[in-house]
Amino acid sequence: MKKRYDAVLFDLDGTLLDNNASFARAFEVMKMLFPETFSQPQALDLAGMIDLRRKHEANPEAFLIDYCKKTGWVLERSPEAFYSFWSSLYLDYPVLYPESLPLLHYLKDKGYKLGIVTNGHTVSQSRKLRACGVDDLVEVSVISESAGVAKPDPAIYRMVLDRLQAKPEESLFVGNNPDTDILGALNTGMDAFYILGRPQTQNPTYSGNLKDLFDLL
Repeated sequence: MKKRYDAVLFDLDGTLLDNNASFARAFEVMKMLFPETFSQPQALDLAGMIDLRRKHEANPEAFLIDYCKKTGWVLERSPEAFYSFWSSLYLDYPVLYPESLPLLHYLKDKGYKLGIVTNGHTVSQSRKLRACGVDDLVEVSVISESAGVAKPDPAIYRMVLDRLQAKPEESLFVGNNPDTDILGALNTGMDAFYILGRPQTQNPTYSGNLKDLFDLL
């Protein structure tokens, strides 16, 4: 028998939002805007760019500097200015996983309270939520910078639950990072659905892919 939940909370990046596809879209636009850069024989392909981005995930400017070293490309602007432009493309044209919007519509139609708990900067995360249409389908979104606390701290989950008027034991959290999303949700007293991908380091209530949630819920 299915457990009936009152609320379903989601992580954003890597759970509903396909980061690699979003990066690829920005990359394609950049290639059109700067053909002399990306047509060079030594230019990195998309896979190389994604690997480099992962290496410098916490330092975007270092990503561009490293890219220049590897390709011999000379930036006409400062790394900060160029990355700001690139980030704008990434933030304004995010790509969701194919199941994301249908799943949110399905859950909303079934009467679930829906919320987002995401770590990151308020401006960038808010832009992505609006641009991809998720903001229109959830009742509450809490971003770590605005909240003053980040996953896996249970306090940020409780902020969303309180605003939804939902109890932890009657709520499910869906996320792709075991050490932030899943750990935090379990410590808050929620059930947790782990989106398969990274090495599993926690003991989630469920695991699978977004499409499995149609059957679970």
